[in-house]
Amino acid sequence: MKRRIKKTATAKLAANKLKGKKRYFAAAFIAVELASLPAAAHIVKTAAFKVNPTISAVEIPTAEAGVSRFIVVSNAPFTIRSADMVGDADISIHQSGDMNGSRFGDNAQLPGPASVCAAITNSGESVIYQAKRKTAAKNGSTVSKAVVVEIKYDSAAAPVITFAKDDAAPAVVSPACASSIG
Repeated sequence: MKRRIKKTATAKLAANKLKGKKRYFAAAFIAVELASLPAAAHIVKTAAFKVNPTISAVEIPTAEAGVSRFIVVSNAPFTIRSADMVGDADISIHQSGDMNGSRFGDNAQLPGPASVCAAITNSGESVIYQAKRKTAAKNGSTVSKAVVVEIKYDSAAAPVITFAKDDAAPAVVSPACASSIG
């Protein structure tokens, strides 16, 4: 108990030792520090933290002719493009599921429509799918934020399928096809 009283008395003595101009200087310093807090809070609130858009797509090997599958994760909208193919492409997005005993997409969202059919009319690069948002809906592991993209096309075709950031070089957007590939 005596120690507590002694420490409190010592603290009061230290504050009382600031006399005259030193006391005003200390008070002014504390006032400036307190006044700068709202300005610092405003800077933090209005600072724009820009995240570079990224997309990662890894092809999942398949023995089926005319089918390509990719596991895709992105933090921004993206496009799927096809080259070296003319014909219809049926694109399906699987938001979540099980792949080889492992879960994917538990923290994902559909980046755009769940299924699209695109009629590719020239062998140049064409956009066959446009995602309007990122694949991640919540925080989590990369696989939990990923979706699976399945693309079906004529089994005789060998398209070059690429994934690009939404702001990548423009490409021809393929029109919708009349029927779905089965």
